[in-house]
Amino acid sequence: MTRRELLASSVAVVSVQGRQPLPPIRIEDVTVSHDPPRPQRSARASDGTSYGQPRGTMSFRLPNLPESQQWKGLEAYDNRGGQGQFQCPELIIRYASKLGFIGFSELPTSPPSPKLGDGYQVARHFASRSDGRFSQVRNAFASLPRIGSVISVLPWSNAYPGSSGHVGIVFKVTSCSTNRANVSIFDQNNELSTWKSIEFSRPPYDAGRPTLARNWTGVFTNRGLASAVEWTEPVRGRDPPLGRC
Repeated sequence: MTRRELLASSVAVVSVQGRQPLPPIRIEDVTVSHDPPRPQRSARASDGTSYGQPRGTMSFRLPNLPESQQWKGLEAYDNRGGQGQFQCPELIIRYASKLGFIGFSELPTSPPSPKLGDGYQVARHFASRSDGRFSQVRNAFASLPRIGSVISVLPWSNAYPGSSGHVGIVFKVTSCSTNRANVSIFDQNNELSTWKSIEFSRPPYDAGRPTLARNWTGVFTNRGLASAVEWTEPVRGRDPPLGRC
């Protein structure tokens, strides 16, 4: 039995603080509008509070729900050059609400959230608060991240003291070769004119060492600096359909 199968089988016996086991989450038919995203534009409400303009929308379907409730939409907002309230963890709090998770909607949306932390901490904390419906994956795994995974980018070395990393949601996985793939993430507090992409690679097959582990590892490059990633994925999700580079 694989690690993923063991994780999936454990869902049936999960009980948190006496509650009944919760049904697993499946996330399908994910699409993102405005690819590349709309350019950064700032807006200000009449009361002076800073808000962002939508930069794109991620639509997805939850087939485990009644048909009339399956389709969901999630918007990413311009964060005024990083100075507004729409930090990257705020997107994940709203994502959790769309998934029907309890205990996220009351979390502070301004960083750092005491329960989700900064961007680099969000994936592991999201898993711990998902009642067993998402599982944490350290960098280096036998499979690529599933669609709908929450993926955290670790802080960028010493060049950015106090870096908080980043976090986003996997919406596309593109196969570039047998041993290389790109994972696109839906995110906010992103000043780029494209959605961020994380490059995954694994060692080539070695006939002389057929049992050698060929795990995928992800690296995000920002302004020439590389950083590792980790993620949390739906326990009962499907392996991603692969597009082509």
